[in-house]
Amino acid sequence: QYDADGTLLRSDTLLPYPETITPLLPESRKAVVQAGEAGMLTQFCAVYGPGELPDPFHEWQETPDHLDYLLISTHPDDDVLFLGSVVPTYGAEQGYIGSIVYVTCDTRIRMTEAENGAWAMGLRYRPVFFGLPDVRQDAPKENKDKFQYDELLTLTVRAYRSLRPVVVFAQDVNGEYGHWQHKLTSKAAREAFALAADPSFDPESAEAYGTWQVQKLYLHLYPENTLMIDAHAELSFFGGLDAYQVARAAYKKHESQQAFSFAVRRDDKDYAFNRFGMAEGVVPVGEDVFDNVEPSLLSD
Repeated sequence: QYDADGTLLRSDTLLPYPETITPLLPESRKAVVQAGEAGMLTQFCAVYGPGELPDPFHEWQETPDHLDYLLISTHPDDDVLFLGSVVPTYGAEQGYIGSIVYVTCDTRIRMTEAENGAWAMGLRYRPVFFGLPDVRQDAPKENKDKFQYDELLTLTVRAYRSLRPVVVFAQDVNGEYGHWQHKLTSKAAREAFALAADPSFDPESAEAYGTWQVQKLYLHLYPENTLMIDAHAELSFFGGLDAYQVARAAYKKHESQQAFSFAVRRDDKDYAFNRFGMAEGVVPVGEDVFDNVEPSLLSD
């Protein structure tokens, strides 16, 4: 940013997020956006005056280097349909710091919908996009081969090490309704539990971030060490709505998916969004998510 005399006032490095918001200094008269070595595609630029930013822009807080919880979502709406009780309950209402990883998201529309849905659930820390391809179940083998498990596992380990979550939530081992990418995401989340603490695996990220031991891994619908998140409790953050109502509203933000038959379900229904089990842990399961976790590991 430059003033009227051409003096440089401020310089920011912008990360490649779906949308980036930079506050302009009052004395700024010119702002220059310059691509890095990798190049850049820009959909649009806009300048806004004082006041609330229009939808779909969200004033994300930068993800800290230590999280209380992390959701691993295969597709941009899986975090709502199958894991959607976590963020409204533990993040928005109880104040634990968390974020979401989206594994397969390689289109601008789905990324925007993911951010809109996450924001509607109460997430305030910017989510992370792996950018791996979304491949249909009935796709030919050559398309499925573009989604490599080894790459997914390495990215998951790096997410654990860089974000340092205490508790991780991931999807059903059977892929919810059998989706092969869901199954691989669940498998990677579980294998990464041990590998992220092993310095011999992906030594590059171990050197960059250090190793990290997640304390608990909860999988959707896992039948052991069960946890049922209360989806009926009124949440003051949402003016008295419960987690089920919040998740249903958040799913509507995924406008491109509304033609399909998916819906948020709770309690004992198939794919209940609030039913989990601890599949891995280095501490006893307890009755609630953060039971038996060393308090010093959690955010203040």
